[in-house]
Amino acid sequence: MSKEDIIKNVLQVLEIPTLSKTGKSVPNLILLGYRKAGWSAGGASKFTKKHCSNKPSQVKLLTYVLGLVDMKYCAKCDRILELEEFSNNSVKLDAKATYCKSCMKNIQDSNYNRLVDRAIRRFNV
Repeated sequence: MSKEDIIKNVLQVLEIPTLSKTGKSVPNLILLGYRKAGWSAGGASKFTKKHCSNKPSQVKLLTYVLGLVDMKYCAKCDRILELEEFSNNSVKLDAKATYCKSCMKNIQDSNYNRLVDRAIRRFNV
């Protein structure tokens, strides 16, 4: 399922319209941001205040909407996943890591291999 389809399903569950009064796509606003989606700053702000009135100012709209249905976006693999797919991170506002567990494992494996290769070259082992 594509990201846009997932967002449409989430909007349907939350009873948020998928088109604005002017006919602009709400999933594009959430996924791309207001500029790339062709929204004006005022229009996006009014829509957000009307339909997502509890959204904190420091939280992105995508993060807020997905958080309402216990999902999160992984920027590394570009997928929307369940919260269980993310490690805990008490520093983050949503208390979850930025990348999913599988992406973090790939990052840690590549870092380990890079460090081993560097140690081999350095100490001629």
